[in-house]
Amino acid sequence: MTAYYESGLRLNLPKGEHFRFQDCEVYKHLCGQKLKEMDFGWWQKEQNRLWLIEIKDYAHLTTEERLPNHLLENLVDKATDSLLMLASCWAKTGKGREFSAHYQSNNFQNIQNN
Repeated sequence: MTAYYESGLRLNLPKGEHFRFQDCEVYKHLCGQKLKEMDFGWWQKEQNRLWLIEIKDYAHLTTEERLPNHLLENLVDKATDSLLMLASCWAKTGKGREFSAHYQSNNFQNIQNN
């Protein structure tokens, strides 16, 4: 398992079976162009399911901070952008090939083949 700390929370993900756009140089060059991403993603092969997850610790937030008006819109934007980045890999576009090359070491390749 690989441990991550995100927004004050610890998350353990299967080693080599997840991806994080935030850690990818290709994404880092694109994020200044209003592109958003979910915190983590992984392919659950047994279930044939793609997971995209956004982590936030709500324990110490006020009611207004817990349920901001833009929460749903922000999550939809992040999920949409994440899926578009994955679609670029499936379509083998220039940027998609760059993402794929970055993630060769884990099961990101499985996502492309399903």
